[in-house]
Amino acid sequence: MAEWQEHGPFRAMALKQFIPLKLQPWIFVLLALIFQTSNVVYPACLSAMKSGTSLLGEDIMMCLYAAFAGMNVAFPMMWRFKFTFTTKEILSICVSVMIVCNIIVPMTTFLPLLLFVCFLCGFAKMWATFECISTINPWLAPGLDFPKFFPLLYMMILCPIYLSSAIDVNLTHCFSWQAMHFSVVGVLILVLLFVRLFMQDFYLMGKGKLLGFDFTGLVLWGLLMMQMSFIAIYGEHYNWLSSEVIRFVIGTCLITAGLCFGRMYFIRHPYIKWDALAYKRVPVALFLFFLMDAIMETPNSLQGILTSQLLGFDALNLSKLQWWGFAGTFLGCLFSLWWLRYARLPIIRLAFFGFLCALLYQSAMYFGTSENLTLQYFYIPTLLRTFGYASLYCSLTYYMKEFIPFDHFLQVLAVAGVIRSGVGGSVGSALYGYGLRYTIAKNSFTNLGIDGVLAVSIKELWGITIIVCIFIFMIVLLFDTSARPVVKRLYKKIR
Repeated sequence: MAEWQEHGPFRAMALKQFIPLKLQPWIFVLLALIFQTSNVVYPACLSAMKSGTSLLGEDIMMCLYAAFAGMNVAFPMMWRFKFTFTTKEILSICVSVMIVCNIIVPMTTFLPLLLFVCFLCGFAKMWATFECISTINPWLAPGLDFPKFFPLLYMMILCPIYLSSAIDVNLTHCFSWQAMHFSVVGVLILVLLFVRLFMQDFYLMGKGKLLGFDFTGLVLWGLLMMQMSFIAIYGEHYNWLSSEVIRFVIGTCLITAGLCFGRMYFIRHPYIKWDALAYKRVPVALFLFFLMDAIMETPNSLQGILTSQLLGFDALNLSKLQWWGFAGTFLGCLFSLWWLRYARLPIIRLAFFGFLCALLYQSAMYFGTSENLTLQYFYIPTLLRTFGYASLYCSLTYYMKEFIPFDHFLQVLAVAGVIRSGVGGSVGSALYGYGLRYTIAKNSFTNLGIDGVLAVSIKELWGITIIVCIFIFMIVLLFDTSARPVVKRLYKKIR
């Protein structure tokens, strides 16, 4: 898609040649930012969507995780698509799908259709973003400079999340929750017109074929992720194992997992190969991703209840925190770029620093939780949380790339997405939801009043989270200090 000369300018062959060379890479950056800002379910206005429809809160969360499933299971087939279609064809397909999905979502409450549409839109969104970023990769990080590539990549992926949330809240306040969808449709129509008018067909290595691709595996892995999300999201609603629905979904989830892993052995070219998961450090990285996303559910599960129910802040005021989240993510990616690319310090220390920021955020919320907090108190903790979150993403992804060959890397990213978005976030939300109900029931016998009971319960859960963070913090610390040889000798003696 692009020609890169060692001492020459970047040139995107997908664009018509009258477009200035200096402008060409920035066009793809802008397109990637637009795609990442677009969605079908926006986390910032879930309550507005819930009140405007007949859907349950769990239904809307399930739609959100269906979009996550579509985004993450798309990774293993991205390069195959890139060598089969042109950039013009790919972006035309993806943008058209996203337009249709954003039109359908505000017009229906039929849950199976919503889940399918959200999954499809997430898939198209990731496909379009991958096409843009892979096209400008020689300009973004020449020579496959991954210490530079990953921080810049996450800067383009994570920052628009906070930007779209802030825009969505203001549009919802001024108009309705459907306003963001119609605004996105308008922007995507302009993108589609640009693609059709200013791009040309150019095959990178000739027209390829999709013969032999494991589309059944794609469906099974997507279904597995949605089943795991369903169990975590609807578990409390259906009273967990007391419900036949949850027991049935757990049973079908086990069957789907068996089929997914069984195909690794019996299919010649499975969607995800067993070799991709057989590397010694992959389970460690996947476990850290799971812990990170489970712990980082506190802004939604605890801070959201604290700010909206206890302190009474409305969505418009809370949108100010999105800008601090944007700033923290941008600075975290910028710091990771300096750390990995220019200072070239150890990766584990960057992860160590990210966990430290997460610990500082949890500690600030624990010591500050009360019935008299102002909105300004949340600015610095939000900055710390998003700074650490971005640092952890950059460090863990680069950590996996260090020991995983390129042909397996996207498959491991897909599994990491299943663990991170399908299990980590939903399990964390379920645990905090159950823990909050338990602590409220336990503290309701005190004489603190309703607000006092809620504040004490939230503070108690934050204290437990701090203990878990300290435990993880010490484990990560052992990987980077002089205590490591002592631990190894002790382990050998015990063994």
